[in-house]
Amino acid sequence: MRLSEITGLRWQQVDLKEGMVRLAQADTKTGKSRIVPLPSGAVEALEAWPRRLDGRVFEPGWTAGNVSPQFTRLCRKVGVEDLRLHDLRHTAATRLRRGGVDVVTIGAILGHRTLDMVKRYQTIDAADLKEAVARASGPKGRKR
Repeated sequence: MRLSEITGLRWQQVDLKEGMVRLAQADTKTGKSRIVPLPSGAVEALEAWPRRLDGRVFEPGWTAGNVSPQFTRLCRKVGVEDLRLHDLRHTAATRLRRGGVDVVTIGAILGHRTLDMVKRYQTIDAADLKEAVARASGPKGRKR
């Protein structure tokens, strides 16, 4: 999810039983509603997260404008350089692709309108290229 979608999240949008978040048109950058499946770790964290009386998942002061710089400062404090919070969206997109998810589905999860944007969020390295050739070579070409 985009940071603004996360910081504006309300409990009524979260379905922990189904493990997903339902975003309405008004909640997304593209103005298009979507369903975002949650990884099991996120479901567990949200199950333990305290409920607020106003229905928001996070404090009203948590906005994209102040959470992102705090994340960067925290990373530097623990010795992680050159990592921005937004980089995690790119990582998620790449991991989904490497896990065998097709690009159309990745785009739907991330809320991208075009395949060009989905491609922009992918990281392809030498290991990806080798894996592609190994798959095309058949069962003998794969080392698993």
